[in-house]
Amino acid sequence: MKLEFTFYPSSEAANAFLDKLCPGNLFQNPNRAPTADVINKRKACFNSTISDLLIAHHLTSDGYCYRPMEDGSFTQERFGANIFKKVKEVITEKKLCRLEEGYWTAKNPIASRLFLFDEIAQKAEEYSIYKDNLSEHFAFHKVQHVIRAKYPKRKLDKGKTSDAKSVPHKEIQKCPEYPYLEKQIFWINDYLLSNHSIKGCSFTGFYRAFSDFKKPASSPNGKRDALFAGGRLYAQAGSYQTLKPKKRLKLEIDGEPVVEIDIKASHLSLAIFSIMGMTNATLSDFPQYDFSTSKIDLYEVEGIPRILAKQCSVQLVSNGFKSSQWGRKFKEDIVRNSEIDLADFRFIDVKGALFEKHPLLNSPTAKDIDWGFLQRRESDALIATVTRLAHEYAIPAYPVHDSLIVKLKDIELAEQVLSDCFFSHIGYRPHLERKTDRD
Repeated sequence: MKLEFTFYPSSEAANAFLDKLCPGNLFQNPNRAPTADVINKRKACFNSTISDLLIAHHLTSDGYCYRPMEDGSFTQERFGANIFKKVKEVITEKKLCRLEEGYWTAKNPIASRLFLFDEIAQKAEEYSIYKDNLSEHFAFHKVQHVIRAKYPKRKLDKGKTSDAKSVPHKEIQKCPEYPYLEKQIFWINDYLLSNHSIKGCSFTGFYRAFSDFKKPASSPNGKRDALFAGGRLYAQAGSYQTLKPKKRLKLEIDGEPVVEIDIKASHLSLAIFSIMGMTNATLSDFPQYDFSTSKIDLYEVEGIPRILAKQCSVQLVSNGFKSSQWGRKFKEDIVRNSEIDLADFRFIDVKGALFEKHPLLNSPTAKDIDWGFLQRRESDALIATVTRLAHEYAIPAYPVHDSLIVKLKDIELAEQVLSDCFFSHIGYRPHLERKTDRD
């Protein structure tokens, strides 16, 4: 669970517990005394931090909160970096929680982790605050900025790129489609939070995140909207989306078992159908992509391990089909977690085999495919599915980027609506796969 200062005490017992727990040196400085405003902010930040940690301790599989600690990561948070630094310093010094410092490298950035000590959770029980009644003692801040965006990454020396910086909310609000997009996510959040519950995690609402804000079009005369790329739904503080797949299948919606509907090879499918649209090809020309009758596995390429075919397609689609070698992080992961020797599978050879299976990918128009746009179209279709299921059928649905979690009893209708929404928004019906706790 990401530490986003989501929760706060809402009962007399919770406030009494946190008041008793709060160290006095939180309100002291080495030199000049803090102002009343700073004292109030530190106390509110302390309350929210411990509340988040207690929720994570009881309701998440890993039992901790994570977050980046760089000053820039606090620009749109409820509390600034300096306020949180003081809180972090005090709560670790007083042994209220354990800190595992993260680090940043271009290869493998790791966020810092905060673990609440068991003794603190036990002290909460002295105030009748237990795992099963947390909602009676802690409320949460509803997501206010439900539309977020980041600028494109900047190119640096030696082929490196900068981190993508967040776009100020006032700039996003200037976009013509902002009012509609905001209203749409507010409606979904209000519906799910007011009418349904999901057991096994802490869910407090969604926000929609776009990338490459106001990035110029690749062609000289091309035009693109500011919110052109990305647009996936993210659960505040991570919630169920950060659970491992098997853990997600143990969730319950309104006390009932769930099923996860997975869109197989989502981006590769989208890329293929986009190329078909640009070249005026139809399913009669390529019947293997009619997923209503064909059960083709797009990543099953003769003589190539599936994981390599998938990675090759991901790199090609996300890089305008310009990739010529395996990504550095992927190579490290393969060496660490697999017995595959990449010396036996050169990227160019895997790419050739993938093109042989899917000739459309070798089309001249393939280079015009934009991963951000594909992700935007995919997210539009998924959000339409969530909205339609709720509005027309009173069925709660929780997306995980390219999959959807619904009640097991709603599987048939949910699959039909998902298929219809993809067809109406994008023009094809995806290959769907069911995953349950019984698998």
